[in-house]
Amino acid sequence: MSNKWVSVKVLAAPFFLESLSGPIFATGAQGIQEQENDFIVYYDWQDWNQDVYWLLLGLFSEVIPDFDETRLAVETHDEQNWLEKWKQSFKPFKIGQRIVVAPDWEEYAPRPSEILLKIAPKMAFGTGHHESTRLCLQLLEKYFRPETRLLDAGTGSGILSIFAARLGGRHILGIDNDPVAIDNAWENARLNQVEDRLRFEVRDVARLPRGRFDGIVANINRNVLLHIAAGLVSALSEGGWLILSGLLRNNRQMVEDAYLKNGLQLLEAATLNEWLALVFKKEAADDN
Repeated sequence: MSNKWVSVKVLAAPFFLESLSGPIFATGAQGIQEQENDFIVYYDWQDWNQDVYWLLLGLFSEVIPDFDETRLAVETHDEQNWLEKWKQSFKPFKIGQRIVVAPDWEEYAPRPSEILLKIAPKMAFGTGHHESTRLCLQLLEKYFRPETRLLDAGTGSGILSIFAARLGGRHILGIDNDPVAIDNAWENARLNQVEDRLRFEVRDVARLPRGRFDGIVANINRNVLLHIAAGLVSALSEGGWLILSGLLRNNRQMVEDAYLKNGLQLLEAATLNEWLALVFKKEAADDN
């Protein structure tokens, strides 16, 4: 690796990394740093060229609404270890009263009341920092029970599945359409010593069996959640619950309407800053 490196600052919500991080690493990126309102992609200077720039621009334009070149800032840096600098900025942090998320290089001794989730965040598939992931973790703590048959759709880093396993679950399936994300999820499951309590698979929602899951969590984005609504509802058992996140507050009516039309009831809506999570229930036959 050379002494020079290139940073590409992307002026877009880090949530978009849930679907972009795999393709970004495929362009030769060495790492991704999530920040509060944007993210930075890092390249070794020898791997950076105009072709990579145009590849990134095309990727971002496909996923991020109204994206253009004005939202990219490219800088070249000399003799600085960006990875170590990034590691120094990622410390253990708490979500709610019980959940603590820590990177795999940090030692943290949890209190008896705390649930520690260790994450290897180098692939940036959801570290728990983002509001949508925090909302899902807090809602899972409320609704999940050890006997719940859980589907984690768009599992990314596997953090939601791993949390369910730490809550005592043994019937957990995390799915994603990106094999790199699935590899990262298994790595994180092993870090947390719950790999025998769950499964991760590359699978499409349309291939799920009907009525298989008592609970489903899907932290993706508005467009995908609208597209897979029928598949998620079909996979949910009667009386089961569904948590949706990756939504902005102004997405609420559109997404809520789509899932109500598929036969669900709205149980609650939770917000954190500008982000939203919705919880639905599928009525059992004897509820009518």
